[in-house]
Amino acid sequence: MSRPDLTGLQPVYRVHLGRALRWVVTGAVALIAASTVHRLLNHPDGWDVGLAVGQVVVFGSLLLQQWRRPDAVFVLEDGLVWQQSFRRRTAVPWHDVREVRPGSRRKGYSSAVLANGRRLPLVAMPLPDARHLADALTASR
Repeated sequence: MSRPDLTGLQPVYRVHLGRALRWVVTGAVALIAASTVHRLLNHPDGWDVGLAVGQVVVFGSLLLQQWRRPDAVFVLEDGLVWQQSFRRRTAVPWHDVREVRPGSRRKGYSSAVLANGRRLPLVAMPLPDARHLADALTASR
C-alpha cells in the first residue's frame, strides 16, 4: 500500500475550546462530588441517594467524554496521531487505518476506523477535509 495523497490537508487539526471546557467540566464534577459526599454523610434518605447517583452518572459520563476527546489530530506522511490531554499520544500508521468515515448530520464529526475495529474521532477536522482524506486513502489502496 502506498501512502495517501495529503495535498490540501493541514498537518494539524486542533480543538481550540476543548481544553478550557474540560477544566470547567472537571471543576463542576469536583463540586458536585463534594456536595454528593456531604449529602450522603448527613443522614441521607432515598431522595438524596437517588439524586447523588444520578449526578454521578450524568456528570461522570460528561467528564469521561470530554477527557477522551482529542486535543489535536496530526495528519502525517506516516499516519495519524491523536494527541489527548496531558500530552498522551496515539500514533496509527496508514496501513492500520481501514477507512475514514466523514461525519453526517446525525454524527457531527468524522472518524477513522482502524484494522482492529476501533474508531478514533477526527473531531477537529472539517467535513471537506475528511472527505478528501477518505478519498485519498481509498485511492492509495
